[in-house]
Amino acid sequence: FDDPESVPESELRAEAGLVTEAAIPAHGKIREVKIPSILCASILHKGPYAELERVYRHLFRDWLPTSGYEAGDFPCFEEYLNDPRELPPTEWLTRVNLPLKGDA
Repeated sequence: FDDPESVPESELRAEAGLVTEAAIPAHGKIREVKIPSILCASILHKGPYAELERVYRHLFRDWLPTSGYEAGDFPCFEEYLNDPRELPPTEWLTRVNLPLKGDA
């Protein structure tokens, strides 16, 4: 939820989730979150997760200001498209999604 370049590391907020076939009852900090059908700018990143900062920097600093779009009211989200236990970091695929205002 936060920009790591403007918020101290100890105050950064984030959530992690997974896609399931069945409903999982809420328990403690576990809750159901549905990603709405929204318009997104997406970048497919190939490489280590530690390099994702470059993707976000490009989306927010380079692409968004010149795109004619505004960031939407839903947090960015990442989709991890392969299993990092089965491949070297150079082969990891991550889709970074930046929700935008407008129709999907």
